[in-house]
Amino acid sequence: MSEAASASGLRVYDKIISDRGSRYAVSGGPAKSRAEVAALLGELCANKRFAKATHHSWAGILGGEALKDDDGDPVPAH
Repeated sequence: MSEAASASGLRVYDKIISDRGSRYAVSGGPAKSRAEVAALLGELCANKRFAKATHHSWAGILGGEALKDDDGDPVPAH
């Protein structure tokens, strides 16, 4: 596992899991608005390491509201 941080506070933990040719990383950073979330996601997607990724899922809590996007995959019912 490797870790990197940017000036915006985005932290990336790379090479967390490798499974059947897929590689998984975890990242996170501080955001107080949807615009800041979008900026962090844009920064991550602009990173050469993740630019060709075919799937990005994310979650966050803003003002007590849970937000998430699983990049089109179905989310199991709980």
